[in-house]
Amino acid sequence: MKPIQESLKDTFKIYADYIAVKDNKYDIKYRDIERKAKLLAEKLICHKVEEHTRFILMFNDRINYIISIITVLYLRGIFIPVDVSLPEGKIDHIVQESYADYILYDDIEFEKKFQNKCINLYCYSWKKKEYCIGGRCPLDYRYECDDPVYIYYTSGTTGRPKGVIGRNKGLKHFIDWEIKEFDIKAKFKFAQITSPSFDPYLRDIFVPLLSGGTICLMDNCNNFQGIKFLHQWIEKNKINVIHCVPGIFHVIAMNICKTKNKIKSLKYIFLAGEAIVISDLKLWYSLDLKHVNLVSLYGPTETTLAKIYHRISKSDILYEEVPLGKPIPKTNIYLVDETGSPGEYGEICIESEFSSLGYVDINMNAGKFTDSPFHDNLKLYHTGDFGRLNGKGEILFRGRKDRQIKLSGMSANLYAIEQCILERSAIEQCFLKVNTINNRIVCYYTARNDINAGEINDKLSYYYQDVFLPQKYIKLEEFKRNSNGKIDINYLINHTE
Repeated sequence: MKPIQESLKDTFKIYADYIAVKDNKYDIKYRDIERKAKLLAEKLICHKVEEHTRFILMFNDRINYIISIITVLYLRGIFIPVDVSLPEGKIDHIVQESYADYILYDDIEFEKKFQNKCINLYCYSWKKKEYCIGGRCPLDYRYECDDPVYIYYTSGTTGRPKGVIGRNKGLKHFIDWEIKEFDIKAKFKFAQITSPSFDPYLRDIFVPLLSGGTICLMDNCNNFQGIKFLHQWIEKNKINVIHCVPGIFHVIAMNICKTKNKIKSLKYIFLAGEAIVISDLKLWYSLDLKHVNLVSLYGPTETTLAKIYHRISKSDILYEEVPLGKPIPKTNIYLVDETGSPGEYGEICIESEFSSLGYVDINMNAGKFTDSPFHDNLKLYHTGDFGRLNGKGEILFRGRKDRQIKLSGMSANLYAIEQCILERSAIEQCFLKVNTINNRIVCYYTARNDINAGEINDKLSYYYQDVFLPQKYIKLEEFKRNSNGKIDINYLINHTE
């Protein structure tokens, strides 16, 4: 297997005159993307940047992310993409916990914020004239398949964001597999609608770049206004491939139903990040969209992008459930019971030589990454998800081991949010639950005095994205408990909603 840098160099040469990136203003060719990446690398080499240097990337312009990621790879560094729209508290945590050496940015406000953080700052914009002229970059690095290449953050079981260190061959293995498995062709157009802080962003970038495709950037893709016009944008740009969460798929299906426009350019929609709603599939298959292939992907950040997949078909509607599926090549999945024995039901554990290198904080690896009892020299990642096998040998999802949830493709822990509420309000007790009808959080609580839900959510927004703020607060005189002393969840649902 070639390191990803060598494969990028090959595609930049083969597809030099193809469009690599486009938005509503610019079409940038492969040759120009690589040239700008090398010019930025040359500038950073002048700052004596060393191998395995860690770069936090914080840009308003999405093109800057793509170019700087390629630059960091060429420098044999480690990139840490951070969406500027993240809550301030999470950004601060990433800056402190990642041990980053540099922050690359394009907004002077970022410089003001971090100039006293004892970290190197470098302002970059691909549009600046100084980066569009002269120079050749001496990129004589020896790239290794086991090199660390990125750090992505995901919420852990305590609610504290966990930094996961991805390695070169893990990223390359998945990208090569998707291109081959689904016969991805040159000049395919890919919708880039994933946040740079969410690791599936890597699918949006590297599947097209390693296949000669075009990354199509959508303005305002992370807010309501952008999603509202997603259907028109897909049609206008003749998009062929979309990676998205099922919530976005719902919007696409509803818009096709309303407009009767079947978006004939679409070939694949890859779904990951949360459960697929059967009612959305029923709507989709009622629209006669045989030219579009739906694929479900499953895999935590810790095991690199996805390790289980399922080609969705109309027959899945009959079972009222979409399987997680079967493992991709060179991946073993075990359903492990409490004794550590594999069977047809248990915790989903993933074994692969292409998993990540573990957490930035190595103390977090204990109990999550263990030596595999099944094969020597391999690690077993314990997902915390439960599954069982169906008659076809496919894995069905059967809930979480802890109170970890995923909404809109992002993870959080309900217990951690509860603690945050209790520490910052007059609420005495609280219990959070996700409403299965609208996928929003409900907060049940007890308090001696009246509360201001808006003020509580304002405080929570410093630490959590909006999707994790309770949409509804329900006051109780007391919590009814079952025989083992735990909160009676069924009673809450049946008597308060």
